[in-house]
Amino acid sequence: MPIAYADDAAIRDLYARAVQTFDRGDISWVDYWADEPEFFFPPDPATGFPGMTLNSREALTGMVQQAYGMMEGRGLHHFTNLTIDEIDEGARVRGYLLLVKSGTGPDNPSQVMQNTRIEDIVILTEAGWKFRRRSVGSIWG
Repeated sequence: MPIAYADDAAIRDLYARAVQTFDRGDISWVDYWADEPEFFFPPDPATGFPGMTLNSREALTGMVQQAYGMMEGRGLHHFTNLTIDEIDEGARVRGYLLLVKSGTGPDNPSQVMQNTRIEDIVILTEAGWKFRRRSVGSIWG
């Protein structure tokens, strides 16, 4: 069931603010997460990636720092086609995530680094809406 308009707007604002914070390499990105976060990357047989779950604020902080370094400070995350539905826990958000590494000029154009589906659970806390769980999956699988 779709969520109330005010909550929908607040959740979309959460996504915009969180992704801009992440892309700046700002570790305060973890403040957009609930106290017991879960971030799940499934195995990828095509690349041999075994999968991984991050389930602490410390692990999420490490991910921000590592990703910022790997992308040389030029990573830009784009969430699109978000659907937000009310559930007992809060809200389920589904959509697409496109990660682009910005180019530096004609000889180094921008590159699509990742194209995935996301499914998140966000919860309403005293401090507002926060991410509780994220599952990232292949567009094709």
